[in-house]
Amino acid sequence: MKDYNYPLSTPAGSGSHSLQVRLVSDANIGVTTATLPSGQTKVADATGTVSLGVIPKGATVYITTEVRNPAPEEDEIQLAFDLDGVEILVHSNQKSVAADVSINLDLTFS
Repeated sequence: MKDYNYPLSTPAGSGSHSLQVRLVSDANIGVTTATLPSGQTKVADATGTVSLGVIPKGATVYITTEVRNPAPEEDEIQLAFDLDGVEILVHSNQKSVAADVSINLDLTFS
């Protein structure tokens, strides 16, 4: 499991935000959920995008992505997180370390 705390300078409360998880490695299979400050949980759609809506200043959105790569020819699991179309984080690990990965990302809007 990987935990990331990511303070954001993206203006909170200034509009609706979206998070996209891009499965970079071939054959990755993933599910992403976002727990919003309201306690509501949202699951990514088929494109890997979660609509976060308007996030109040100082609020944190908790993101969990469960990903695995069943392809024997693929040595690495790699994925990227984009907030409002801007890449904020790339995660990578060798399948020899873990073939199933849980990534927890805490996005704090400041």
